[in-house]
Amino acid sequence: SPYDTFVIDAGTDEGVNVGDMVVYAGSGVIGEIVESIPASSKVKLYSSPGEEHMVYAGSHYLPVLALGRGMGNFEAKVPEDSAVSVGDNVVTAKRNLIFGKIFVVEEKPAEPFKRIFFRVPFNITEIQSIEVIIDKRP
Repeated sequence: SPYDTFVIDAGTDEGVNVGDMVVYAGSGVIGEIVESIPASSKVKLYSSPGEEHMVYAGSHYLPVLALGRGMGNFEAKVPEDSAVSVGDNVVTAKRNLIFGKIFVVEEKPAEPFKRIFFRVPFNITEIQSIEVIIDKRP
């Protein structure tokens, strides 16, 4: 399948719908269903290049806009005086699920912001099975 997408063997027959969130082994949310037919569905990873998602970073739940960089990697900008550190979690705005873990905080003296780089807490290439959180819509 194309870069940063999966095709899974569950579809509308199993209740899977466009917009449902996808998680990996309880380790964190990785994407959402973008297409679904009776016997299969297409998952697009949140880390797909150019994808943007509102998330919360660090222990103080600082709202940031995460930009996908591909293969489970993201970046975001935070104000320079923000309390974010390497190892802090980044969580989803919806349902407070793990989105990633900060692995670099880049500060440049002339800029009024820090860039944080974070990634999913596992190797995307090792995924063999996923779970779909089916949204029970009325």
